[in-house]
Amino acid sequence: EGKTALITGGNSGIGRATALLMAREGANLALVGRNRQRLDQVVEEVQALGVQAQGFEADIAQPQQIEQAIAQAAARFGRIHIAHLNAGIYLRCPAAELTMEQIRAIMDNNFYGTLNALYPLLAHMKAQGGGSIVATLSMDGKKGVPPDGAYVASKFALNGFFQVLRQELRGSSIHIGA
Repeated sequence: EGKTALITGGNSGIGRATALLMAREGANLALVGRNRQRLDQVVEEVQALGVQAQGFEADIAQPQQIEQAIAQAAARFGRIHIAHLNAGIYLRCPAAELTMEQIRAIMDNNFYGTLNALYPLLAHMKAQGGGSIVATLSMDGKKGVPPDGAYVASKFALNGFFQVLRQELRGSSIHIGA
């Protein structure tokens, strides 16, 4: 209650559900997404629950866009206590039929896009003295399931990275979860 949470992919699916849950718990929300219309709809839904909320249109695969959205959210709310790095794309396609362009698009969004958001948030939370960052993973990040080759690869990479980051930041004022 009274904390500010930033959610990437906050305009649909798991991100929207998380936004509604956090709003019911009294959190103010900075919602990041690529679709302005859906973003505005979710902002209205959570504001109806009595919290402050603002949408920031950005694509996490574009580092400058997500950095700007995080800076704007920090300026608007003062602090970002919680970040839920949730934005991602899913593609069902047998691994043998994937193109390199498809694989790069999944990795650019799900892995590198998450890191594009992670690093400015880490800097913000270090400067403010702490916070919590949680990434949405998947069981696909633990066991490969056909026909999800590119998605599985992106979630395996993210799982490994966040395991290392959590260990490195253990005992600090920044909590890492996945």
